[in-house]
Amino acid sequence: MTQTKQKQIAVRLDEETLQKLHELQDKTGLTQSELFRQFITKGKVTCKKKKYSDEDILFLISAINKVGNNLNQIALKLNIAHKRNELGEVEYDKILNELAGINYYLKQLLEKAEE
Repeated sequence: MTQTKQKQIAVRLDEETLQKLHELQDKTGLTQSELFRQFITKGKVTCKKKKYSDEDILFLISAINKVGNNLNQIALKLNIAHKRNELGEVEYDKILNELAGINYYLKQLLEKAEE
């Protein structure tokens, strides 16, 4: 169970120390509060640095969305061809399963990117 944090403290720092704090935040990916809590409770700070930059994540999300849109267009054309009997049942099911698999993996990738 997570403990509610009810007490707040204020700290005064000179410019040099503040700069070091910001550098440590950038390096670890932790907030100021997380840094102080870890140092006080564990005597050290453990990094949880993001694997990718925010720009990389946004690019990846955009690319995944574009691929998803293309998959939807393919699925639409597939369904139209199937309704017109231009595609056999076996081919239809095979392609549909492939599209579903691709969609599944794209969703997994998107979830990991948003973590």
